[in-house]
Amino acid sequence: MNACEHFVDELVKLVPATGWKRRLRAAALLIATVKAHLDYGVNSRELDVSGFRHDLIRDGQSGEAIRHMQTHAALMLLGPIGWIPSWGLHMLDWLQSRKGRAESLTEMRDNKAGQQLGKLMIRAFKGQLPQGQLKVEMLRRIAE
Repeated sequence: MNACEHFVDELVKLVPATGWKRRLRAAALLIATVKAHLDYGVNSRELDVSGFRHDLIRDGQSGEAIRHMQTHAALMLLGPIGWIPSWGLHMLDWLQSRKGRAESLTEMRDNKAGQQLGKLMIRAFKGQLPQGQLKVEMLRRIAE
């Protein structure tokens, strides 16, 4: 199993059944994971990124892609209150890209991928997407 498949498996495990409370819990767990990495000084750039699409990890982004996708997936799960900061963070990356920062273009792709993952999880939490299909759809969006 490569790193991308493991990442997707972990996201799918956060969707054990339908329901709003489970959806909020999944968002909280994703945010807690990102915060713990930041608090404990985990160097995201050194994380294994095997199996991820190249356009999500290029320009020095590497494992930072995982953090971006977790953050934006979590914000999507929060509903409209999370969509605003997700798009705000995306706009910050866009502004940086306008100043010639190539990594920001990759970060924007990571943000969008995270938003897509979050939207797929929402469909699963609503009972519109079975877990097996959730995994397939997630891999379709972020795997090589």
